[in-house]
Amino acid sequence: MCLQAICDMNVPKFLQEDLKLFSGIVSDLFPTIKEDTDYGILDEAIREACRNSNLKDVEGFLTKCIQLYETTVVRHGLMLVGPTGFGKSTCYRVLAAAMTSLKGQPSISGGMYEAVKYYVLKPKSITIGQLYGEFDLLTHEWTDRIFPSLIRAEAITSDTNKKWYMFDGPVDTIWIENMNTVLDDNKKLCLSSAEIIKLTEVHPPVHLPTLLQGWVGLEAGQTLSLHPFLSGPWVMTMMLEVQDLAVASPATVSRCGMLYLEPSILGLIHFIECWLRKLPPLLKPYEEHFKALFVSFLEESIFFIRSSVKEVIASTNCNLTMNLLKLVDCFFKPFLPREGLKKIPSEKLSRIVELIEPWFIFSLIWSVGATGDSSGRTSFSHWLRLKMENEQLTLLFPEERLVFDYRLEDAGISGTNDNEDEEEEYRLPG
Repeated sequence: MCLQAICDMNVPKFLQEDLKLFSGIVSDLFPTIKEDTDYGILDEAIREACRNSNLKDVEGFLTKCIQLYETTVVRHGLMLVGPTGFGKSTCYRVLAAAMTSLKGQPSISGGMYEAVKYYVLKPKSITIGQLYGEFDLLTHEWTDRIFPSLIRAEAITSDTNKKWYMFDGPVDTIWIENMNTVLDDNKKLCLSSAEIIKLTEVHPPVHLPTLLQGWVGLEAGQTLSLHPFLSGPWVMTMMLEVQDLAVASPATVSRCGMLYLEPSILGLIHFIECWLRKLPPLLKPYEEHFKALFVSFLEESIFFIRSSVKEVIASTNCNLTMNLLKLVDCFFKPFLPREGLKKIPSEKLSRIVELIEPWFIFSLIWSVGATGDSSGRTSFSHWLRLKMENEQLTLLFPEERLVFDYRLEDAGISGTNDNEDEEEEYRLPG
């Protein structure tokens, strides 16, 4: 039980490097005990939720989903910390979908899995009065705003469905101080009107014979989970999604469980694999060609940007990758199936193979290569020319000027004629 408690409270917030040290310490303290928890149907449900959302079920990401579940069991307030684009929002959405699909089935933490409903708030995009409520300056009448309205509505419901309140944005003292009584053991929202709203919670009763039976029935090397006895599945959970804790006060941090999602758990190739699954049917035959280009250029180009280019605006590897994928998607518009439009001419289709490399290189230039300053663009242009020659691409840039000075001309294959679209849409029946 002690080992289970230590791991549940500390593992989610450690980096990969810290986990190695932590595992060494734990193995020294508990040399004969191996922690091996089987999450059974929850693990399968998370994998299925990933497939339904066209996500790759990466082991590191699945582990973070499990850790988020464990944290919600023992804490009613927690923080998801990590850089933008590395799965914080996706993590809680996938877990919510998985738990909802398992509603009514026995859970590993005791009791039953319940459906999850989550609300996303952006506290830094609104005023304090809009978030919590305010007095009218003329009538001195109190008016509830977003958060109290949500809490009040769910506090009076009789269902046991879980409600997650996600605060997306930096955690600073301007708005978070009002949440301290919600995050601590009081679990109360105290408003400026002197009203106090109690959060809804569910505690399973501690059954002493069952607890004693668990102790007596333990064999050497086994662990007993604390979850069914010492904690309950909170109906209301406060989640804070932040990039870092630079502006968070110690009072807030000490009240929350921590789950850190670091970039190394995902990698970039999984973004490419998920994107390739969604290629339009007409472009599916060229899937391997696209994949080969990404493998050859993406990681090397990002490494060059990180090592040799000064960025005007700081970016993350994930952000550059997603920008590249979105730009390539722009060239696919004419090949997306659209009801009522005429068939794409065979002449256009036959030229796709010639344009895959130009489409990719153009998108690479204006995604990965576009974040640097003027001298950085010169360096990137020189690097890209050499790389294209080494990879023996069919169409190379002329010797003069930078690669940023050229535009892609594909004879209108990747473009649509607005007049033609309007004419075709006008001919649709009905």
